[in-house]
Formats: sequence, structure tokens, C-alpha cells
Amino acid sequence: MMNTIQSRILSATIATGFILFASSCGNSESDAENNEFDCDPQWEFDTIESGYLSVAAVNNPPSIYVDPDTGEAEGFDADILPEFAERNCLEIRWIPLAGAAAVAAMTEGRADLGSGGWAITEERGEVIGQFEEPVYYNSGAILASEEYTSIEDLEDLTVGVEGGSIYQDAARDALGSDNVRVYQSVEAQIGDLHAGRLDAVLAQSLQMNYQAEQRGLLDEYQVTTLPPDDEYPDITGFTTSNYPFTKNNTELGEAIQEYIAEIKESGEFEEILLSYGLGEENIYGPNAPEDSE
Repeated sequence: MMNTIQSRILSATIATGFILFASSCGNSESDAENNEFDCDPQWEFDTIESGYLSVAAVNNPPSIYVDPDTGEAEGFDADILPEFAERNCLEIRWIPLAGAAAVAAMTEGRADLGSGGWAITEERGEVIGQFEEPVYYNSGAILASEEYTSIEDLEDLTVGVEGGSIYQDAARDALGSDNVRVYQSVEAQIGDLHAGRLDAVLAQSLQMNYQAEQRGLLDEYQVTTLPPDDEYPDITGFTTSNYPFTKNNTELGEAIQEYIAEIKESGEFEEILLSYGLGEENIYGPNAPEDSE
């Protein structure tokens, strides 16, 4: 599956705002309607459209990539969420969107869940629902031709961040708006870095390492994880990721959290993440075994 993502992410153009379908239970609207009668859902919750679980997917491999031509979704989110939908007699509707548009989709009643590496923050919690416990862990990092180990090291440089991400406002506050450029994706940031239009990229290490590796840039550039800094607690050290949900849909939020807890207990969750090259630090965060890589 990773090879398929690798080939598609380099050739396809991300289509934003265009609704695509990927079915986990059937292939038609009539199938979705029939699911309500053919199976018993494990949890009871409402969705925006009966028979469907609508997911705002920020294309961000290796967590999720929705092919704009076929509507097929790949990545570890695409291995985790379809089972949740199936247990609840639903089909998944993947909606590929940029970060800010994905937040709007959840707040305006156009998506039930978010996918693609959503960090848990106090600010987001004011407009969308978030997990009490993280699904997995990530870390803030810098991609550049030189080793920059702190936010202060980026002063007077031109830095790329993803729009709607936790890095956008923090980078502008720390470095000044004139020094920060906002992009629709990590992939676009790395493209401009390689073209010489940026000095550095500030993003999540997991997604950035993946993109840089696929482009063959890790011999020329390096990803430096940012150590914890009390002045920038949201973007240094570990960040906690989850599947956000429509804020007032607490039943859905409770259901998806219980589902994640189940597959973590069974070992399925760890197996999926490890198959995509994630380490134990991504699964356990600060509680990872000391010998994990």
C-alpha cells in the first residue's frame, strides 16, 4: 500500500472542495440505505447524511491520501476508519480538503470527522470536538539544508507552514507575518523549499519525513525535531493527534474514542501504524519504551 501512495502522491494534483466517495460497505446510495436494515450498529449516533460517515480528509500521507481521480483513500487512516464505519452500518464519504476548509466543513455541518493528522489544541477545541486521549503522537520539526534546532533559529528566514495547521499562527507570532508563507499542503511547502523559494519548512515530522523521503531530498536536506520549548509548547516536543468531530455530536465523539481504545487494546492499532513505518514513539509518545527508535 505504501508503494501505491508513493507513486500517486508525486503525480496527482490534490482536488479541494470536490466530494469523492470511497465505500467500505457498498457501492451505491441504495446500499447505504439498506445498511440501516441489514446490520445492527455497534454505537448509536447521528451523521450529517443517513447511511454515510463523511470525513474531511486533509491529504497528508502517510496518514491519508485521497486520489482525486478515483476517490480511493490510502494511508493508516484509511485502514483505521473504514472498520469503524462498517461496525456502524455506514459507508465512508471521503472529502479531500485543505486544513482551514476541513475545519469549516466540520463546523458548518458538511463533515462528521476529520482525518489527516489533526493536532489537539485548546483553540480547535472551541469549534470542533476533540479526543480526551490522543490517537497517536507526532512532533514539530524543521526541514532545511542546515540544522535549525529552535524557533529562534528561524528568525530572518522565509519559512513555509500549512494553512490551518497549528504552526500557522505560532510561526507568524514568533517570526513575523512577512517571514512566513502559508501553503495548502506539506508537499507544496517542500516543493518551494527545493525550488529555493523557502529557507525552511515548519511542519509535523511524520508527514515531512515521508514527503522528503519520497522526493529523495534527505541527502540534501535534514529534518530536525524541535525539542520541548515552554515558549512554544504547541509546536515543539510531542504533539498529540486525533480524529476531530462535529462539536455538538458527542455521541459520535464517544463512539470513535471507544473504537480506538478497542483496537489499541487488541493490538490492531499498533500493527497498522508500524506497517507504515511509524515508531513506538508515535504510538506511545512520552511513554514509549526507552529502546524504541
